[in-house]
Amino acid sequence: MTPLSFQAWQLPDEMWKKDRAKVSINELSQIGREVTSDWLLFTDPKTLAVDPNARAPFVYITREGTQGILYVGIPVVDDSPKLGGVSRGDDELNPIAFRKGRRFGMKGLVPTLGNDQKER
Repeated sequence: MTPLSFQAWQLPDEMWKKDRAKVSINELSQIGREVTSDWLLFTDPKTLAVDPNARAPFVYITREGTQGILYVGIPVVDDSPKLGGVSRGDDELNPIAFRKGRRFGMKGLVPTLGNDQKER
């Protein structure tokens, strides 16, 4: 467990918002790389270099047992969107929002038979 009191695994980039309706938490953690730092930031699997501006999907299990997928998106650099605009595409990849900061999205995993979990 990290000091954040949960376990997390960085998933390969090709897993970004991929439909995984029938995949278990065990399968996701097997294909991911365990996070051992205090931060959920993209880490290059070959060089282990951290890129704080890159997107990265993570699967996690909290100390209370809650399981899910966290999509750490890109930084918001423009906080001047036009009112009444329509969001198109993946919001976690949009650098424009009402406040600067970091985009992220979450998906919960729901229990099935046994200890495996499935995505909602």
